[in-house]
Amino acid sequence: MSAETEGGMRKRRLGQKQKAKFLALLMEMQNDVVAKCEGFVPGVVQTGDRCDVAQQETFVQLDLSRRQGSIKRMNEIKRARQRIESGTYGVCVICEENIPVKRLECRPTAEKCLDCQREEEAAKVRQTGKRPAYVVV
Repeated sequence: MSAETEGGMRKRRLGQKQKAKFLALLMEMQNDVVAKCEGFVPGVVQTGDRCDVAQQETFVQLDLSRRQGSIKRMNEIKRARQRIESGTYGVCVICEENIPVKRLECRPTAEKCLDCQREEEAAKVRQTGKRPAYVVV
């Protein structure tokens, strides 16, 4: 992989094998998201006693949360595929340095290098006082 500058944004040249590998990883992620979406229940609350209605409302809220997460992941996958096509895949959107291949293998949708991702997370913690529920990889 080599990098070049074009129109102000660094580009990373993926070899055909690497391009195929990352596209396959993204397709696998997309298929996983679609498969998980098949289990979603309709957002309809039936009648019943108060406990039944409360339970059904909880299921609807959980379903909506899962759907929102799935939409977010599908958008991340779409953006990653667009970056592969434009030649900017694997280049941090903030500092324009190359994102390590190991990070891309772990998280094919990564848009930022570890340093920039950590700084962004730290800024969110400073603003909100809440720590993320996950570890940045």
